[in-house]
Amino acid sequence: MQFTNLFFDILATATAVSAVPTPVDPRSPPTILPKNIEGFPPNDWECKTSQKKPTTVTFSGQYIKDTVEFGLQLRDNGDNKAGNSKYPEFFTHPESIPGLEGYAGETNIDHFPLNYDGKTVFTGGTPTSDARVVYQHTVKSDNAKFIGVWTHAGRKDGKFEKCTEK
Repeated sequence: MQFTNLFFDILATATAVSAVPTPVDPRSPPTILPKNIEGFPPNDWECKTSQKKPTTVTFSGQYIKDTVEFGLQLRDNGDNKAGNSKYPEFFTHPESIPGLEGYAGETNIDHFPLNYDGKTVFTGGTPTSDARVVYQHTVKSDNAKFIGVWTHAGRKDGKFEKCTEK
């Protein structure tokens, strides 16, 4: 009887130990990045912040570069999105956007938000600005192309317009 109790005690302990969850490493940031990004390093870009007032914001070339690289990394590391957002997001009809007419039929034109602070790369939630970096990239390709910066700030029709390269 004692042998039977000992056997069941050992069996119960072994079962409990094997049921302990294994620690999981925290999710690492994306690391894959295309080797060649045409148009880098980008210049500074100035975008309207309103259609009614003559107000603008200037995004530094370094901030734009950091944002494009983050969007590319998300896309190439399993088509991930920034947090619970929809970005990076492909333009389904880039030719309908002024300045992107030459990209008719292209399915690999992405856009990714810029934040008004010009320092913090967008990582999810709601973007703080209507400005977007636009770039072309085929997933898992070693090549990408920075196209420019567009905004739809203050537009009731939601259409994009190209910002001004400085």
